[in-house]
Amino acid sequence: MIEFLKKNKFGRATFLPLTNITGGKSPLNDQALKEPGILGIASDLVQAEERYRNVVTNLLGRIIVAQNIDVALHTAKKYRNTLRIVTLEGDLINPGGAMSGGAFKNSSNLLSRKREAEELEEKVNALAKQVSDLEKTKEAKKLERISLKEDLEKSKAELQQMFLTQNTSKIKVSQQKQLMVQNASVYQELTKELRQIEDQMVDLRANMEELDAQLLSNEQKSAECEREIEENTMRLTAEREREAATTEDNSGLRLEYSTLEQSNLYTTENLKRVEKELRKLNEEENELSEGLESDLLQKEEKEELSESMAEDVKSCAKKIEELEELLKKQLEKKEELAGSHKGFITKREQLSEQMNSLDKECYRLNGQKERLEAQFDEKLSYLWQEYELTPNMALDYKDDSLKDLSRLQKQTHELKLKIKDLGNVNVNAIEDFKNLSERYTFLKS
Repeated sequence: MIEFLKKNKFGRATFLPLTNITGGKSPLNDQALKEPGILGIASDLVQAEERYRNVVTNLLGRIIVAQNIDVALHTAKKYRNTLRIVTLEGDLINPGGAMSGGAFKNSSNLLSRKREAEELEEKVNALAKQVSDLEKTKEAKKLERISLKEDLEKSKAELQQMFLTQNTSKIKVSQQKQLMVQNASVYQELTKELRQIEDQMVDLRANMEELDAQLLSNEQKSAECEREIEENTMRLTAEREREAATTEDNSGLRLEYSTLEQSNLYTTENLKRVEKELRKLNEEENELSEGLESDLLQKEEKEELSESMAEDVKSCAKKIEELEELLKKQLEKKEELAGSHKGFITKREQLSEQMNSLDKECYRLNGQKERLEAQFDEKLSYLWQEYELTPNMALDYKDDSLKDLSRLQKQTHELKLKIKDLGNVNVNAIEDFKNLSERYTFLKS
């Protein structure tokens, strides 16, 4: 701009570049701002956009604003003429004491003002007429522009529709080509899966036949186990009845044994009593000499009675031993029956667990068979819905060279990711590019 002013000799001007100008207030005496009649610093009393703040501070940050000339003179004198002060009327006191003031000269008179007003009025009327003509021309141009714009919009719409049709056709052709490639790849994959499923079906049929045989065998074993369980149950019932009878006999034997013990105790007591009487009789025999025969007879009777009681005691003891031996045998037999019963229960539990395990295995295999059949039907339905092919028709497209399923799946995944990265198709891209290119060329030129 300075070069422009020099070249055309338009005078001088001062420029304040926003990128270079710096703000900052000069160090002022804060006491001066508190003087009566001082309104503040000029940069703080004006309003401007924030981006011009440095310019405002640079121009007005060193100027104090006073209410009138008297306040300004008093303040300047008090601070030894070191401040730049301006009044609301436009009077200026510079540092050092220099003062500027007065009124602006008005060199115009009433006649020149009237003539100037008439000239300005004529110019206004001419300009108003020009404005009116321009408004009419503008309205006509606006209508013409609207008509042209409508024609342009129609042409653009037709052209866009043509581009849309063209792009749609291209996209459809490209999609059909990709679909053909994908169909061939998917068909090969499905063919391989179909072969795998057929192999699995053959294995499953063999497994099902084997399981059916095992199931039949297990059913036979289960029937045999049931019969064995019934027989063992009957035997267990009989053994329990025998055990109950043995227990009852043991109870009778214990009762009889208790009776015999009591009898033995009673006999022992009688024997002691008889022995006591014998001793007493012996004493009486020593004392009494008379009635020896009668005493001897009594003695013999007593001795016979004692021998008879001793014999009874021996017989009871022998009977007790026999009963104890019989009780011991009955207890051993009871323990043997209890062990047999326990083994039978354990065996029955094992057979039940085995039957449950076989039932679970049959259920699992039936579920697996149903899932595979459902997958097979789903693959057949997918093959027909997507490609309208049956398994026999699909065999015509079989390609034995494609065997690496993992590599093909990886390649399919990568292609899908690439298609996804392309984003949505913009059918207006060609027309948009053309318009943008024309606008760019126009703006550049």
